[in-house]
Amino acid sequence: MDQQFPSKSEAINELATALCKFQEKCPPLKLDREAKVKMKSGGEYSFSYATIGNIKEIITPLLAENGLSYTQPILSDGTVITVLMHTSGQFISSSLLIKGDNTPQGIGSAITYAKRYSLSAILGLVTDEDDDANMAEGNEFTTADKISNNMPWLNENTKEYTGALAKLKAGTTTIEKIKTVMKISKATEAKLREAIKQTV
Repeated sequence: MDQQFPSKSEAINELATALCKFQEKCPPLKLDREAKVKMKSGGEYSFSYATIGNIKEIITPLLAENGLSYTQPILSDGTVITVLMHTSGQFISSSLLIKGDNTPQGIGSAITYAKRYSLSAILGLVTDEDDDANMAEGNEFTTADKISNNMPWLNENTKEYTGALAKLKAGTTTIEKIKTVMKISKATEAKLREAIKQTV
């Protein structure tokens, strides 16, 4: 196909620095979905991966903190273009086309996979254990949430909250990293972020 976007801007030094800082702060992503695959050739297996919603929840504030953003336009043939941009105007881009079954479900699955895979690749993230383009390949699979509902909540007026707040103020952890081991309500997260701002 014709390249619709240049692969990168003339210079990418500022973007590279920002991406380096982003990768340093980005915590390991939870593989929050488990898929069971029944292969067309027979047999089955399972694998885990991070959903696009989970990925976005973790990376969005970290990208903004480092002056980064992205967009993923889709071309008429289903090709997903991923453009990683920096506030300096610098950018890098990639394109990926995955052919799925010629059904709305197969096409949608292929595009979703391409968007998640491309975003993960351009940011250098590990988001799965194995290839999950199974619906695109015509394999039958089912998915289920994997994150344990038993993960504890971070509540105010507890030693866990006090310890987390101290580490946040010291800059030795981030809210995103805490979310990988504890649940945080929006209200609690807002209070933590306000407390951090007061220390800056």
